[in-house]
Amino acid sequence: MNYNDYGPLLKQIPMLGRFIKFSERAIEIYVKALEKNPKLALEAPAGIFNLLFFQAKNSSYSARVLSTWGQPLEALAILRIRLEQAIISSYLFYEDFEKGFGAYIKHYTDIERAAAATLKKEPPDFYGIFKDKLDKHEAKYSNFDFENDKPRKRWTNKSIYKLAKRRDELAPKDGMIKHISFEKYYQSLYKTASSIVHCDISALSDNFVDVSPDGRLMPQIYYIFSTLMECAHLDIIQCYEQLNFFEIDRNKDLEILYKDFAKEIGEQFELELK
Repeated sequence: MNYNDYGPLLKQIPMLGRFIKFSERAIEIYVKALEKNPKLALEAPAGIFNLLFFQAKNSSYSARVLSTWGQPLEALAILRIRLEQAIISSYLFYEDFEKGFGAYIKHYTDIERAAAATLKKEPPDFYGIFKDKLDKHEAKYSNFDFENDKPRKRWTNKSIYKLAKRRDELAPKDGMIKHISFEKYYQSLYKTASSIVHCDISALSDNFVDVSPDGRLMPQIYYIFSTLMECAHLDIIQCYEQLNFFEIDRNKDLEILYKDFAKEIGEQFELELK
């Protein structure tokens, strides 16, 4: 672990480093596995999942850094994004290919088309900046009617909760992930973090905001620990499922990491992860 990558709380509270190391180790196992199989990063569908994990890895890092700088509520908001990334990736692993992955990648072009159509409505001076790119885009999707076609806003009609529930129905009931429930994750973490994301009135309550002994407002310290713990958990799960999907066997390394993580959770918080 490079302490220069993180904030001052990492040195002040040693426990934080133990959870950060679980995230870093899981990602390291994943990255090294892909280095030995570089073609996977380019081929579909594995290449798409690798791009999904690229964003997940960056979200994980952002949540970890913010936590160590004493910004746990902002980290919690990012953790909601991190959970959604894990749910969608996991759902796509197990769902029927056309219903899941097929619909997902098709929507990508719909989003591009909608963005291009929006830009064409901007003033000429602004539009001119992007003209070359838009011309290439129109040539690529020449059968698309920018005036009349209405791109779908979402790639699926399922809510993130329904995606989580469907994923749990499809996922194998053996191995390291047999007890993982993204539905339960949604009901706890996602709903809690949504208060921060949407800035509803509960985001201002003492569930999230505390008062220091000298009378200053401060975030609830609990979320520093819980965010790093949940982030590590999601990182281990997604690395495990993704390498399984790629048919790269690093299960033993990740299973050992998961057992060590579960032991740490038990010792620090008296919680049991099976």
